[in-house]
Amino acid sequence: MHLLLVRVVEGVGGFLAFLTIAIVLNKALREMGEALDRRRRALLEPLVFEYLGAASSRPLREFLPRSPSRRDRRLVEQILLESARLVKGSTQERITAAFEGQGAVREAIRALGSARWWKRADAAEKLGLMRSEAAVEPLVNLMNDPEPEVRIRAARALGLIRGKTSIRPVVGALADPSRWSAIRVAEILISVGSEAVDELLAAFDTLPQTGRVSALDVLGRIRGLRAIGLMKRCLLDPHPDIRARSAHGLGLIREPPRI
Repeated sequence: MHLLLVRVVEGVGGFLAFLTIAIVLNKALREMGEALDRRRRALLEPLVFEYLGAASSRPLREFLPRSPSRRDRRLVEQILLESARLVKGSTQERITAAFEGQGAVREAIRALGSARWWKRADAAEKLGLMRSEAAVEPLVNLMNDPEPEVRIRAARALGLIRGKTSIRPVVGALADPSRWSAIRVAEILISVGSEAVDELLAAFDTLPQTGRVSALDVLGRIRGLRAIGLMKRCLLDPHPDIRARSAHGLGLIREPPRI
C-alpha cells in the first residue's frame, strides 16, 4: 500500500513537472514568435505605407520582398486591415486592390464556408474592411446564416462595401425582425448614410409595420431630404407609431422654408 502511494505521488509529480515544462516552452515559443513578428513588421510596415501613398498604379507585390513568407503575408494583411479602418478615398481603393492582388479576398471568401461560426464571422468582418465587390454575393448568402452574430457581421460588411447591390439585403433585413436586431441593422444603415436613402424609399411599402417604423427612424437620423415626401404621407398613416416616427423624422430633417 505504501509503495503504491509512493508511485502515485511520483506519477503526479512527474505529470506536474511535464506540464510545467510544456507551459514554459509554449510561452518561450510564443514570445519568440511575437518578437519575430515585431521585427518583420518593422521592416514591412514602411513598404506597405509607401505603396499606399504612391501616386503610381504599381501593385503591392512590387513594394514587398520577393517570395514573401506566410508570416510576411499574414503581417501585411494585418497592416492593411488596420489601415482600412482609418483611411478613405483613393487610399482605400489601393487597400482593396492590395487585398485582391494578394489573394486575401479569395481566402476570406473561402473562410465563409467554415463549419465554425466564429471563423465565418471573422471572415465576414475582414471582407467588410477589404471592401471588394467580389465579396458582395457571398456576404448576401451569409445573411441567411443560422448564427445571429454571423448575420450581423455580414450585414455590417455589406454596409461598408456600399453600393445598391450590397445595401439592398441590409434594408431587406428590416422585414424580418425575428431574425435580426432592428437596432443593430438600423445602426448599419445609418452609418451608410445618404447612399441608403434610395433603397429605403424603394423598399418602404413592402416592409411590415415594424420594418417601416425602423426605416423611418433611419431616414430621420440620416436627415435625407429625399425622404420628406414619404414622411409627410406617413403623417396620415393609421398606425400611431408610424405617425410619431414620421413627425420625429421631419423634425430631424428640418425641411428648409420655401421661398
